Amino acid sequence: MMKKKIYTVCGSGVATSVMCAKKIEEYCKNNGLDVEVSPISFGQLSGDNIKADLIVAVNSKSDNTGNIPVVAGVSLLTGIGAENTLKEIVEILKK
Repeated sequence: MMKKKIYTVCGSGVATSVMCAKKIEEYCKNNGLDVEVSPISFGQLSGDNIKADLIVAVNSKSDNTGNIPVVAGVSLLTGIGAENTLKEIVEILKK
């Protein structure tokens, strides 16, 4: 399977998106997926310059992502429902 590209997106692209990126990367690798996870800010998210297999939005869901699937990632910060979110991410990437 080819390496999958994931962006984790938050307001600044620094704190919460980095925390989520680490959790996603570890979970994907433990499930046999080769991933590259990059934290970015919402300001960096525009349809034409984003080439990814998945976007995980940490504090709100973005609508201008073209055909790239978006998963809400707040649960990765709170821990409530995090396992389900990580399973959803893996499921999308395995398609």
